[in-house]
Amino acid sequence: MRSLLLLAVLCSLAAAAEAAPDLRLTNASFVAERTGDDEEVIATATTHLPYDPDRSCYRRTLRFAPGEGEVRVRELFELPGRTAYWAEEPGRGHAVSPDRAAAITDLLLGRSTGELTNLWCVATGDRRGEYRISVVPGKRLLHRFVFTVGEVPRS
Repeated sequence: MRSLLLLAVLCSLAAAAEAAPDLRLTNASFVAERTGDDEEVIATATTHLPYDPDRSCYRRTLRFAPGEGEVRVRELFELPGRTAYWAEEPGRGHAVSPDRAAAITDLLLGRSTGELTNLWCVATGDRRGEYRISVVPGKRLLHRFVFTVGEVPRS
């Protein structure tokens, strides 16, 4: 059932998006941001995040050649399973799937900065496991971030 839902979501991404903009990705980064007891934020480039609600966050950033105008971008965020909490903002370009395991966020990108970034935080009730964030301008996948939330492997 979830596969059919995700297929429908991806098809709607392609159908509803405007013509594919000429965005050439120059860099993609994924950073874990963890707030310590002293409220200091520690940022680390990693794809393994600890399950620590409200203190463990992740920022994804895409960089591209700056240009003129704006372009609509959709972010498809997939969790490993249903979650109890989503920061839903009806009417603000954010929709949660009926099974509560995925969400779509529409973003309007000003091309002059040459950067698109978004931040999410682990919330109580989020599942441990593999997460995916797909960024889709127009009708093509620009980049997919894959990461895990749970126990962090010891190095």
